[in-house]
Amino acid sequence: MAKATPLNWVLDAMEQSVEINWFDAYYNLFAVWDSTVNFWLTATFAVIVAAHVLREASSKSLTRLLAFLYVGFSLYVFFRGISLFYETFFILDKLSEIGLESNAPLPFGEIGDVIICVLFLVGTAATTHFVLSSAKQKDGGI
Repeated sequence: MAKATPLNWVLDAMEQSVEINWFDAYYNLFAVWDSTVNFWLTATFAVIVAAHVLREASSKSLTRLLAFLYVGFSLYVFFRGISLFYETFFILDKLSEIGLESNAPLPFGEIGDVIICVLFLVGTAATTHFVLSSAKQKDGGI
């Protein structure tokens, strides 16, 4: 057993600090993903309300612009989600390297990943369809 010296105490504290920083990063990724999904949901409902309220006052070109911007925003959120997904696996790998892997399953696991992907894709497609079809009432639609 190594002799307890101030240097060993400092090294032990630094090692524990690194472990805590990896755990912090891991849980911060969940917070970032949660706020990103909440922002996407808020933007989705805002776009639906805007398309509904402005259906009589907007032109086809404005409706198409709104749909284009929404699809662009949704693609950004989708790719951000993929990035966060890979960062999560990177952090889990780092945690296992320092001997802190968990055998506890994540809530919903892979089923949750599939469900959020399907909801995201269907929600984006349905919202885009609604926005584009909202112009039909004024000038025949797309």
